[in-house]
Amino acid sequence: MAGIGFYGGYGPNFGGLDYNFGPAGWNAGQTWPFRRSGRVLAWDMNRQLSQAIAFLSRPPMFQGVQYTAQSVTTSFTAPITLDSEITDSWRMHSVQSDTSQVIVPKGTDGIWLVQGTVPFATSASGHYYSSQIIYTPSGGSAQVISGERVQANATRVEPGCADLIAVSAGDTLQLAGFHTTGSAVNTWVSTPATPAVAYNDFASPLFTTRWVAMASATSAQNGVVNVPVPYQWTSADEALYTRQAVQLALPNPITWSSLEEATAARFNTDIRNSVLFLSNVPVMRVQANGSPGSIASGGAGKITGLQSTIDNWGAWSATTNTWTCPLSGLYLVYGQVGWPAQGAAFSTAAQVNANLSGSSVSYQGANAYSTTPAAIVFKQMRFTAGDTMQLYGYQNSGSSIVPSILTNTRLFTLWMSA
Repeated sequence: MAGIGFYGGYGPNFGGLDYNFGPAGWNAGQTWPFRRSGRVLAWDMNRQLSQAIAFLSRPPMFQGVQYTAQSVTTSFTAPITLDSEITDSWRMHSVQSDTSQVIVPKGTDGIWLVQGTVPFATSASGHYYSSQIIYTPSGGSAQVISGERVQANATRVEPGCADLIAVSAGDTLQLAGFHTTGSAVNTWVSTPATPAVAYNDFASPLFTTRWVAMASATSAQNGVVNVPVPYQWTSADEALYTRQAVQLALPNPITWSSLEEATAARFNTDIRNSVLFLSNVPVMRVQANGSPGSIASGGAGKITGLQSTIDNWGAWSATTNTWTCPLSGLYLVYGQVGWPAQGAAFSTAAQVNANLSGSSVSYQGANAYSTTPAAIVFKQMRFTAGDTMQLYGYQNSGSSIVPSILTNTRLFTLWMSA
């Protein structure tokens, strides 16, 4: 990838700066100083540092919600219209036209976290309801990513879906609803009292997309194996202007003037690697591309045959179907297990089994019940480097079943913070 770029007409207006920052060059082995004179010029500081921090402190993010109910035709993947925006930091969405689409802005290629939920206003049993993600590469064909599939047991049902997707500029992302009732069903919506509480309103269709990491190279490949600890600059450092403040709040990088100079000392370990790490946090995604083994009825079994599609820190073992935490921290974990159609409805659940510093723990998501169910587990978990985790599935159909493959059965992890 050629870096994270900002071009006219896209993204926020940060003083007209060109958001084409340095980590892409550093991934290729580039080190400070860039000049044969050994000096670091204002151009280098603004383009390679200040703009990188500005981007990372306000990455592309969209969250939209639907407050006007939509009729969803049976057995049809229906893009969900989003008539209100909670946030749209890079102007990726319109509430006037094509309101279901989020278009990836220029210069923001990378790995995106995409998640949503589609509540249906129904109590009809004997059918399943699902939320899905539609990913359409620019100039390519739409790809449907399956989510949770559940059967109604109340006045409404709220299936969810999430995934990590490697995208490029011009690609589109959409939230979709799907059901098999045999007739049209409306989405369930409820308008909050004030916009300030909109993000707490999970009774309406909600769609979130966010840039989380660069798609090329890895932090591990560049020797950045720990959370960066910025250097405390002192008056002994060679710079005409010394910056000593330890900034714990949202970064607000300075703009260096043409008179300022600084040596390359500490730039590579204390500045370059910090930006590089934040651009390449550990992310991993696997799906059942191979031949997953069957799971016996009445118990939880480990999902096998999982193969990686994203793994920038080399954390997944296809041999043991195990994720090993590469870096301590708080992670977002999503697991999904889908099943092929059976003659009668049955219950299923997805769970993750982890070894946390020698202690075994299991977390199971909500049960899904249908003739073709898919269950999810979605939570934040704190891991220490070396901890392990595996995806498990439970089903009680009465006989052994092989889980569905491709996007129906998957697992992903995303490092959130130290």
